[in-house]
Amino acid sequence: MLLSDQHGHDDCAERLRQRYAGHENIRVLANDTGGDWVANINVLIKACETEFFRILPHDDMSGLEDLAALHQALLDTPDAVLSFGPVHAETLEGEPLPARNELNLDEAERNGEPWDRLEGARLFSTGRFSGAFKGLVRAAAVRRHRLWIERTDRLIHSERAWLAGLAFVGRFTYAPRGGLRKRYHPDSTHAQWNVEAADFVSTTRVMINYANRLLENETDRFAAEQELTGHLTRRLAALSANA
Repeated sequence: MLLSDQHGHDDCAERLRQRYAGHENIRVLANDTGGDWVANINVLIKACETEFFRILPHDDMSGLEDLAALHQALLDTPDAVLSFGPVHAETLEGEPLPARNELNLDEAERNGEPWDRLEGARLFSTGRFSGAFKGLVRAAAVRRHRLWIERTDRLIHSERAWLAGLAFVGRFTYAPRGGLRKRYHPDSTHAQWNVEAADFVSTTRVMINYANRLLENETDRFAAEQELTGHLTRRLAALSANA
């Protein structure tokens, strides 16, 4: 387990370091560089030395059986770079929020389908793989391609763009029993987002960067850029019509 604090507003990290000093499987990374959430997660990804890793923000929860299901899904699918499961939404008090669930129920039926390397270009616009950012990742694929999270201009949707980049290098697989409990509250990061047209432009630019770097075939790179810019054009037109 890797824990990171890049701000040092209190002594929590040091207390955790002291408490778990005798545990070789727990590392606490702390400094006062004041990095944003993208920088913080990249610190954790680069420090990871294991075969798999999972990004789990402090306000989300997942049990050992859920993790075991995600692990088994990657063992059963050698060409998969990520496994993910259903996401159950709830309040901080544990009250269900069914309207915000991201259950991905149809993904189980798609598991056996051939993987399209351009699925990453469709990911953001189609809304597929909701909650997959918090799935289990095959670390070797990330290290091999130096696939760190690239910032969008205001950090909005940086994690979704990174997920598209990951989809360019390998398939995703669904584990119905690999659940995640996502807890919503007014102060969570995404609740403060006011998404504007410029944010979609920035997200598209980042995804095109991933496509140009990660897709080996020039035809695939061109097709990905065309698909991404097409989705952007339609989204901007819809925003303009609703303004």
